[in-house]
Amino acid sequence: MKQFAVAKRRTNAIQFMLGDEEFKFKPIKVATAIMPVLDASEEERESVAIEKRFDWLYRGLGEAGTKRFKAILEDPDNNFDIPQVMELIDWLQEEVSGGRPTTSSDDS
Repeated sequence: MKQFAVAKRRTNAIQFMLGDEEFKFKPIKVATAIMPVLDASEEERESVAIEKRFDWLYRGLGEAGTKRFKAILEDPDNNFDIPQVMELIDWLQEEVSGGRPTTSSDDS
């Protein structure tokens, strides 16, 4: 029987910079962003995935952090845009999930 090791999920704040702005992200379980996508119809899946990833990001940033983050996104003079947001979300999800476990056992 294969037993899967589970990496410890991060619970302390993750800090990152956008230009001169420092942000703190409170880790939220990644499954909360993924599970609604699985429940969506095939036609809705892509839009739901984007929406839920942003929801996940905003919950972790909190109200004040989200307000500052949105201001950066909406600033026409700031080059930070959707491709970088998606890269940021990917990185945060990796940080939150604790990466890949380093041990497993295989008793087969």
